Amino acid sequence: MKKRLFLSILLSLLFLFPLWSEVLTYHSVLEEDNVIRLNVDWDFSLLDDSSKGYVDEIAKATIVLSREIYVSKEALSDCVEKLGYRKLWLEEEENGISEPVVAFAYRRVKGTNYFLIVVRGTASTSDVLTDIKSLFDNFRHAQEYIMEMFETYLEEVVGKSPERIKKDKNVFLVTGHSMGGACANLLSLSLEEYADRNSIFTYTFACPSVEVENGEGVTNAINIINENDPVPQMITPIGRYGTDIIFPPETVTDWIYSVITERNLEDICGFTILNKWENHRMDVYFTYVITRSYTIEKKEW
Repeated sequence: MKKRLFLSILLSLLFLFPLWSEVLTYHSVLEEDNVIRLNVDWDFSLLDDSSKGYVDEIAKATIVLSREIYVSKEALSDCVEKLGYRKLWLEEEENGISEPVVAFAYRRVKGTNYFLIVVRGTASTSDVLTDIKSLFDNFRHAQEYIMEMFETYLEEVVGKSPERIKKDKNVFLVTGHSMGGACANLLSLSLEEYADRNSIFTYTFACPSVEVENGEGVTNAINIINENDPVPQMITPIGRYGTDIIFPPETVTDWIYSVITERNLEDICGFTILNKWENHRMDVYFTYVITRSYTIEKKEW
């Protein structure tokens, strides 16, 4: 108990430095009350420079967003507001087949529209049926539904027509886990009618195949994948837009994983029938993102 308390304090100190950064709350998958507060040095200027590849602060923000949409509207709203976005819209009614739960938010800064899109992964019976349908349509219908909902969001919440928005300078941050990641990945190109390709930043976690060639020039689409996670490999041929960053679970920091989950990292290492689905959980991906951030910060020190 004392050891866990010490590690929790250490983890909190690590994530809360520096003090001027946004502090986001990540709810652990295994226990909603087990929250981790982490530092994200966030600024919209992170989305102004194209062709960056993996950006540590964007990855931290998107892993939290992708988790909080599973938890509740209130949890997601808190994260969205701390990142500076406004006008959050999230329909919490039961979704239909190929109609994933999706959240939109918006902020206009110095003449630029910054849009946020967060797509929830599988969390209902309809979502499971959407996953099954993907064997035939590769999430295309789900992506089309999101685009329709985005147009509704523009008209009913932002108060501008899609045609008017297309004339503006627009920047998108899109994220999701699992099924949500697949839909987000497809948006990397379908949003091009609204923005330049390099102004669409997509971060996915455990993204299934959408059966496309890795799009040349889709430099800001980043797919973070645990090599022991079976979901990104379920459909062949494998294919996603952008760049896949594949990590072995053995490379993440074991003590961070232990603090988050109260489990040993060894439980998910070694690809077996018993542990393969544990590798799909958000906590593994969160640990990878934090491990990568921790390594970078330690080098700077």
